[in-house]
Amino acid sequence: MLVALCLSACGGGGGGGSASSVDRTPPVITLKGESTVDHEQGTVFSDPGATATDAEDGSVPVVTSGS
Repeated sequence: MLVALCLSACGGGGGGGSASSVDRTPPVITLKGESTVDHEQGTVFSDPGATATDAEDGSVPVVTSGS
């Protein structure tokens, strides 16, 4: 069985006003743990997680989903 996990992050400045510039640089996503994981079918998987840092917003939340 092969399961793919896709992670994404986006800056969440939250401001509703006008902006003088647009941040076009994507955040840097860093995996906690190995980039490849062997996992036995039928056992519980614990996602080690990830962090994301944006040049403009600093640390941004990472949300993982999937099954």
